[in-house]
Amino acid sequence: MALKAYMGNRPLFDDDGFVHGAVKNVELITHKEKDGGEWESLRWTFEVPGTLRPFEFNELSGLAIHAPDDKGNVNKLTDLVLRLGVLTLEDVQKDELPEHDLEACIGQCVQFKIYRKDAFYRIDLTTLALDQEAKPKGKK
Repeated sequence: MALKAYMGNRPLFDDDGFVHGAVKNVELITHKEKDGGEWESLRWTFEVPGTLRPFEFNELSGLAIHAPDDKGNVNKLTDLVLRLGVLTLEDVQKDELPEHDLEACIGQCVQFKIYRKDAFYRIDLTTLALDQEAKPKGKK
């Protein structure tokens, strides 16, 4: 019996270990619980080139943007909007948030590092940043 070689899809890395891609989508999703309860979150989809086809990463975040606590910690949504330039630190520290549009993030070029956990690739959100050298892509 002849063995057939299989090549898996893997993200493409630059020399510094970053992957470069774009924010593909930000959508509100509803989660249903067994007891009939529901809760909502935002699903952020990031797309990067892969060895065979585009590679997608999904991150879930809450819906509330909060000012940093006394230790400077912020929740995931606040961290994402700060890293993607939707709001500034001064904006989130105000009593009332200025108007902001999360859909404006769609098409923004980003870069980040990834790691493997439980056989899956995960985004290292501490390395997520706008990719200043890439050109933004239009909404799809």
